This record gives sequence, C-alpha cells and structure tokens, in this order.
Amino acid sequence: MNKSKFKLYTFIFVFLLALTGCFKEPEILPESIEITAEKTEINIDEELQLEVAILPTDASQVVNWSSSDDAILTVDEDGTIKGIAAGTANITVSSESDRLITDFVLITVIQPDFVFEVTIAYVKTEMAMGEEMQLSAGITPIDNQSGIIWTSSKPEIATVDAFGKVTGNYSRDRQYHSQT
Repeated sequence: MNKSKFKLYTFIFVFLLALTGCFKEPEILPESIEITAEKTEINIDEELQLEVAILPTDASQVVNWSSSDDAILTVDEDGTIKGIAAGTANITVSSESDRLITDFVLITVIQPDFVFEVTIAYVKTEMAMGEEMQLSAGITPIDNQSGIIWTSSKPEIATVDAFGKVTGNYSRDRQYHSQT
C-alpha cells in the first residue's frame, strides 16, 4: 500500500470515527410536571419538602424552583420551602429541558398561634379575708391576645373571677395562676 492510500484511509477512518461521536440519542423531553405538597399552610420558620413528578419517567428530571415572593416564602434547589413572613406565595417548578413545562402550588405562611410569655401584675402579695385586688396580665407577643382564663390553685384561700379580680378567703398561702 502506498503512502497516499494510507493517508486517505486514515483520513476516512478518523472522519467516520469523529462523525459517529457526533450522533447521540435524542433527549426525551418531559410532557408534564406536577408538584405534590404534604400541606399548603406552614408556620413562619417552618420548612417543608415539596415533591415533583415528571412524565415520562425517562425524561430529564432536572428542574428549577422559584418563589413568587421570597419575603414570604423561600425555596431551595431541592424543593424545600421555608416560611419567612405571614402571607401567601406561589412556588413554581419548571423543567430544565423545556421551561414551558411548569406547575405551581399556592402556599400560605401563617404566624404561629402560641404565647411566648404571660406576665401577671399585682399590687400586693398578702390580702385580708374579704379583701379584693385586681390582677392584670400581659401576653407576649402582643398580637396574640387570645384571652386569659384565670384560676386559683387554692380557692379555699383566694378566688379569682373571669376578669382577674381576686378575693381573699383566708389570710395565708395564696397562689394565682393564669393560662391561655
């Protein structure tokens, strides 16, 4: 074999080898995407993992997440959401392969309904029998004024009415409690 034929065959071989490397199987594009949320209402500072299903299952499973309002609700690249402030926001997921394939879920972030602290204000710690004293209570946070239920641990010593007015029934050993 002469040198020019060898070069020609080598060139054809390399060309065909390069050409076969250019062909790859066509990408299977997603046809639909769906978000599943365990619940659609979370508390401030609560986290929740969202799930996503892409069909067909052999299509690319790479997605992008976004929140319509990061001041209310954030979402990371894995679909974990976190409540930031009270309000509502849409969480949207879209296919990386086809940005037109999307789904969203509306999530409401709520202020948890709990009391951090109850402070009872009183004038004195000892009362005479039949004497009355008005108690008052402060609840923190201030926007959680869900109501106070007054009780006495020892009504034979002192009673308290629904408005926090204490009446002494004995002269010693009084304890007052409130609960929300």
